[in-house]
Amino acid sequence: MVDVFENGRDLRLGKTTEDKFGVKAVDDHTLKVKLIKPVPYFLGMIEYMVFAPVPKHIVEKFKAEGKENLWVRPENIVVSGPFQLVEEQFKQYKVYKKNLKYYSTDKVKINKVKVLLIEDYTSAMNAYKTGQHDWSAETSIPTDMLESIRKYKDYHFDPMLTIYFYIFNTLRKPLDDVRVRNALSLAIDRKMIVERITKQGQIPSRDLVAKGIANYIGAESSIYEPETAKKLLAEAGFPGGKGFPKMTIKFNTSEGHRKIAEAIQEMWRSTLGIQIDIANMEFRTLLEDQNQKNFDIVRFAWVADYMDPHTFMQLGLSESENNKSGWKNKKYDELISQTDQTADQKKRFELFTEAEKILASESPIAPIYSYTRSYLKKPYLKGFWPHFQDRHEWKYMWIDERWYKGVPENREVDNDQPWLK
Repeated sequence: MVDVFENGRDLRLGKTTEDKFGVKAVDDHTLKVKLIKPVPYFLGMIEYMVFAPVPKHIVEKFKAEGKENLWVRPENIVVSGPFQLVEEQFKQYKVYKKNLKYYSTDKVKINKVKVLLIEDYTSAMNAYKTGQHDWSAETSIPTDMLESIRKYKDYHFDPMLTIYFYIFNTLRKPLDDVRVRNALSLAIDRKMIVERITKQGQIPSRDLVAKGIANYIGAESSIYEPETAKKLLAEAGFPGGKGFPKMTIKFNTSEGHRKIAEAIQEMWRSTLGIQIDIANMEFRTLLEDQNQKNFDIVRFAWVADYMDPHTFMQLGLSESENNKSGWKNKKYDELISQTDQTADQKKRFELFTEAEKILASESPIAPIYSYTRSYLKKPYLKGFWPHFQDRHEWKYMWIDERWYKGVPENREVDNDQPWLK
């Protein structure tokens, strides 16, 4: 900061950063940001990873060489966080070491973290069982293993501010017809999915905002209306599914996603009389297809970037890059814009609820449930707490080495709750 900024002036630009960008370094510990409009959720939003600073000179160096993506490779990356990526094997593992240049590196207790990249649930669970990793992290526990695993103290179950949903490509026929989209959404038995397939306490929902934001109730849309679904599909010109074109549900490789897709495939066949194919693919390929609108129906999920309904509702905005459905609604856009101009939280939530009702009535997406996270964690991994957004910072974690000598006495007071000493 010192060699670039001097009294709030960017020496390379010749202008104050506040004049050019609305951002100014007031001192070594204060950043001043001038907004062009009210953003009630701003402080929560800037905690999200995309606001982390990146080394411009490194990025531009590789961009000039036509190798823009290589700046994130272990041998090139420059970070300001507590850990540095030092080794990577594609789709196998990543190794991180403590960043000795981090401003409070002396408080980081773990020296090295190895992340295993295992897509298959069963393989991930077996790796945990044999001691290859200490925390199952991104790998949810397979439903067929739940009954046998729940009895162990390693098992944990936390709610998450995340929504699981299907996106309809509204630019393709017949998904451009709101009656078809509503028919497909209302024919999904969400309660059956969470009770018989996922089985981990997920909350069935047809609304976009995940359950868990304080004082926000939302639209509370009906989650299953098979008779209404049949009627709507008939009104759209496909009575009993007759004449309905061939379509495909795409999802990223995962046994859990496959089971949900197969269940919905059967629901649409038995309720609406239509045949939908399913296709799994590598996650990056799925994202590319989403961005290029190369899909009929695609599975996706959204984790709250900040604790406000806006983090979900922006997915439906006409000009949002995160709106993959192609759907646009002027009234919806206006309501979300009004939430940015309103300081009264109760009024904001009323506006969000009204917008949610529009989204449910037009169904450019089909929300299915709010997530929970079930995972396994070794008892000697400390400094770990449940989090609504599933964020767990390694810099706060450490290994209680007393476990190498057996089960330590009074371990809960000594480690998990030191304030009770």
